[in-house]
Amino acid sequence: MSNKEDLLSKFVLYSNCIIIKGFTRSLVCDLNNNRFCAVPNALHQMFSDSNSVDVKALKEQYSNEEQLIIDEYFSFLVSNDFGTFTDLPSDYFCDLNLDWDSPSIITNSIIDFAKNSDYKLENIIEQLESLFCFSVQMRFYLTVDVEFLDELSSIILNSEIESFELLLEYIPDVDENFWLEFVEKTKKISTLIIYSSPENINQNILDCNLYFTKLNISSESHCGCVSMELFNINIQSFTESLSFNSCLNRKISVDAEGNIKNCPSMSESFGNIKDTTLAEALEKPDFKKYWNINKDKIHICKDCEFRHVCTDCRAYVEDPKDILSKPLKCGYNPYIGEWSEWSTNPLKKKVIEFYGFDKIIH
Repeated sequence: MSNKEDLLSKFVLYSNCIIIKGFTRSLVCDLNNNRFCAVPNALHQMFSDSNSVDVKALKEQYSNEEQLIIDEYFSFLVSNDFGTFTDLPSDYFCDLNLDWDSPSIITNSIIDFAKNSDYKLENIIEQLESLFCFSVQMRFYLTVDVEFLDELSSIILNSEIESFELLLEYIPDVDENFWLEFVEKTKKISTLIIYSSPENINQNILDCNLYFTKLNISSESHCGCVSMELFNINIQSFTESLSFNSCLNRKISVDAEGNIKNCPSMSESFGNIKDTTLAEALEKPDFKKYWNINKDKIHICKDCEFRHVCTDCRAYVEDPKDILSKPLKCGYNPYIGEWSEWSTNPLKKKVIEFYGFDKIIH
């Protein structure tokens, strides 16, 4: 530490930087700058009671050698802009409000569309608008043509929904420039994934993440995957995860057959869009039973340092008979702090066969 820092006896962790304790290590979550960093659990212990530390009093409890380690911790926090040394009183530093709520009855939705789907997308979008939904993922498991895409673009542009994510199959006679123009014209698309593409390409165009992937994606393969590349951290997602399920809270979905579900991959249906409205399905018993299952209630996940930056999955779990079982498609072991490939784990062989993934995993 510098001489100036030596004169200051108090260190304050910024209120937007929250340390989440795991079994083997902890995670510093910077909610303002959308980043996270793994740290030793000893660092979490230093801030377990407060976001400020009396550095002098803390160091007096340890040997000279241990004090050097403590100095390294504080240097790390300062260099990463997670906190600062100060002589200001604690009243100058306010706690971050970690409550979460939304004016939307439904905040997000998934709509699956396949070759035999016979419902109207416009009708579902209109119903989602009445529920104040602001984010919709539409997954198309069929080959569409340019005319269909023009209709889809019109539906999106005329809707009151803020953001759309689209999953579309590669069209051989359509080049990359077409998709760029499609994104520019449609405006509200935040993510566009083109699967079964001859090559992998990732780019950002007009605030839209455009992905071309060689993968042949299905609803079974696309749903429930857990990896660090998919982790999301911001104030809204983090605070929601503290009390609610990070995938299913205030979500409603329609599968390719028109069945209304929590998620298209789940087996339980609450009616069909042909004769049941989304609002009616919402009021049915058990529709909201997953909404309050946060990561602190899920086996193994509750001991994981990533639990509040990770998206949960209740459709595919390690024990199908246990609603609180860990997501099947997660290969992270928080008890040793290591990742492995979930699909080749011999302990998951039976449940992989139960869900039929053995037929699609290569």
